[in-house]
Amino acid sequence: MVQLLAGLLAGLAGIVGWQLYRYPGGWRFAFSEAHHEDRQDLYAARRALRSLKVKAGTDLASARARLAWAEQVHRQRVDHAHRELNALLTPVRGKQLAELGPLSLYEHELHIGTEHLPLAGIAAHCEPARSGKKAYLYVTRPDGQSELHPVHTGDHPEEAVRQFSVRLQNAIVACAKLRKQRSRAIKEAEEALEAVRADTASVDSARQEVDTIATRHREDTRVETAQADLEAARDRWEKTTGRRPH
Repeated sequence: MVQLLAGLLAGLAGIVGWQLYRYPGGWRFAFSEAHHEDRQDLYAARRALRSLKVKAGTDLASARARLAWAEQVHRQRVDHAHRELNALLTPVRGKQLAELGPLSLYEHELHIGTEHLPLAGIAAHCEPARSGKKAYLYVTRPDGQSELHPVHTGDHPEEAVRQFSVRLQNAIVACAKLRKQRSRAIKEAEEALEAVRADTASVDSARQEVDTIATRHREDTRVETAQADLEAARDRWEKTTGRRPH
């Protein structure tokens, strides 16, 4: 009960102090009915100026928030288009199709030991050697250079070597078709990225709105008039009370 009473008294003291601060000159000027119109005069002038400033700040803050949102959406669209392009440009080996000794065939790569050879643009086939435990991998690279790789196949029979060779050639053909499709897709992704980057209509519109609102409020004479009205109200209060209000 004591704490509640102390809280109420503290709150009341705060209200009284604030009233005396806003309407300086003494108790009667801050509270008496005789000076109610004087207080209302000062209050109305303060409120009119504050309303204009708050409205200007709110309008500009809202416009800037819309601009920030438009910029964020544009960045997200550009980032998405960029990721789409990077996904097409990033080499992938694909799933494994076959294996023969040290050779590993994937959808887009042929691994020869530690070398990873892209299938795009090459010609290759594998032939068994007479020994039965060795095979020869013939590779022609995109620049026309031919290579011969002896491959120790261990106990793999001749049929396994030829099956690997067939799968290798089929993978090269499939990769060539996919390469053409990928080239078209990359071109389309590049064009899409440029289009998204260039599409700044929403950002430009939001930025124009910010500039328009800022200019309108900067040139609005109502704030200057309200400020002058407040100064006049402060003058009247000072003339009446001998104290100039804040």
